[in-house]
Amino acid sequence: WDNADAWPVPDTLASAGGDIRSNSFEEAGPWDLGGSEITREKARSGKACVKLTAKNDNARGMSSPMVSLPEDPAAVITARFAVDAEMKAGRAYLLIRYFDKTSAPVTTVRRESHTELWNTAASTGGWQEKAITFGREGSAAQVKLPPTAAKFIFHVNFWNSDNRCDGTIWLDDLVFDGLSA
Repeated sequence: WDNADAWPVPDTLASAGGDIRSNSFEEAGPWDLGGSEITREKARSGKACVKLTAKNDNARGMSSPMVSLPEDPAAVITARFAVDAEMKAGRAYLLIRYFDKTSAPVTTVRRESHTELWNTAASTGGWQEKAITFGREGSAAQVKLPPTAAKFIFHVNFWNSDNRCDGTIWLDDLVFDGLSA
């Protein structure tokens, strides 16, 4: 997290017309897996997906490399992904952490430097496809980022105030549409 610009960009995070595609996590790629793992036990497509398990703790999962937001303040990015969750306690989160042009965290009035794209305290009962839009304040996106946000990191984790999460989340087919090439 300290120097995301120094992370190598492997072949598995490909830009196609300004979009970012995960290639279904067939390889670890550019992801910082944290406490997650690439697994072949339950892939939605292809042969692999990302799995994060919490056992009576707040588990830190995978993070993407830092990605630049389009310069157009009205730009809207769509995060598309498939998710499956088996939850017993706590919440699983998919977050966007945002940074300014110098890669410093941007905090909001609530003193947070992240926004939730999706979260659950309940099991999903199988794979679910999600499409959630995000962009800066003033855009037509569902999820708003601060106007000074220039970069983002996609992040998966478990969290609960009592630090007692228990569950597993699987993530596959992650795509960001609408990024500038």
